[in-house]
Amino acid sequence: MIPLHPDQWPGTVVHLSDKDEFAIDTCVMFGLSSVPGTFGRVADAGVEIFRAKGLGPLTKWVDDHLWIRILRKWLAKANDTRKRLKQRVKDAGGVRHVKGRLLYVGDSLPDGHAEEFDDDFTFPLTDHSFASPRSHEDALYTYNFDDIDAISQCLGYMWELPKDIAFCFTPIYFGFEWNLPDMVVAVPLTKREKYLNSVEEWEAQSSHDYEETSSLYGKLLHVSFVLTAGRAYLIEFEKLMGTLSKASPFSRHRPPKNLPNDLTWWKEHLKSPISRPIPGPAELVDLHAYSNTSGGIGIGICVCGFWRAYRLLPGWQGNNERDIGWAEAAAFWLLVLIIAERGKPGHHYKIYGDNEGVVEGWWNGRSKNRPTNSIFKRIHCIVEEYQFYIHTRYVPSAQNPADAPS
Repeated sequence: MIPLHPDQWPGTVVHLSDKDEFAIDTCVMFGLSSVPGTFGRVADAGVEIFRAKGLGPLTKWVDDHLWIRILRKWLAKANDTRKRLKQRVKDAGGVRHVKGRLLYVGDSLPDGHAEEFDDDFTFPLTDHSFASPRSHEDALYTYNFDDIDAISQCLGYMWELPKDIAFCFTPIYFGFEWNLPDMVVAVPLTKREKYLNSVEEWEAQSSHDYEETSSLYGKLLHVSFVLTAGRAYLIEFEKLMGTLSKASPFSRHRPPKNLPNDLTWWKEHLKSPISRPIPGPAELVDLHAYSNTSGGIGIGICVCGFWRAYRLLPGWQGNNERDIGWAEAAAFWLLVLIIAERGKPGHHYKIYGDNEGVVEGWWNGRSKNRPTNSIFKRIHCIVEEYQFYIHTRYVPSAQNPADAPS
């Protein structure tokens, strides 16, 4: 239960009976749909208190906390790192508010993005190993569960003990298994089986309402954090949800014609292990790779100073379902094919283009435009087969070397 400030009470008056009896609900419950984020505020404060006491590193998602502890012999080195990160956050301007998120940023990374943190590293980590008797294993580290409980009990902060996971090197957090020694994140087998069953239950019905659609979409979207190619196989769900959201609450619609093929792709992948390296800073290989399409006439690509040109054949637009965005995506695909022939597994490559829809669409791994998205699916297949990574960057047309050959 979360107590409400008195100035919120006018909004929580409950009509009890026809006799004009009313009551004020002075508290709200965690999980109540009308008060999203209420517990999050309490949990955020709790995290800051734990950090101030020197426990951590620590992060959380709603009420799911991930505690990482440091070997005592590495404590000084860990705090030196935190001190440097604290300065980087300060130099970058402190806390940022980005699309509903509060975060801290640091230095620019090679891929053009900035470091992102949920901690400003104000407080150093401290050694709690002498605070109470503990096992030999726990004594090697800076804290254990007893040290967490000593603080949370003072706060009246209750944990759901059956959900506790002992400290380990492969914890489950946010529904994923994090293999810290190998720096790999994976979708657990139980979750893959559960979601595969959900797909098969969906296919057993000929029509669906909004709740059914959004439920399966949410499950597969969650997996796409690890299986990033999956984002390109969700746009048909998004189109169906858009249609259902405008219909009456209990309306049922048949799925779009392309959705069954996407679900087949999902089933095949859910039957096999799903994992990826935990994202981190990576050096980008710049092959001076550029692509461009000019006015529906042709495609030009440049790599390492060499160029190729392709002519778009008459009728390439089909029945007007393909537009210039599709042609730009096709140029992007041809560029990726060339890099695949010469690239190395595990390397990250930078590619330039002057079409914002394609460049920024690849940041999300998909395009809402169906023909363009079909090209993205092909690109996902290439990078999956050859095990390399593509990072797109926008370049103005006037500075694009592929403009002339196109």
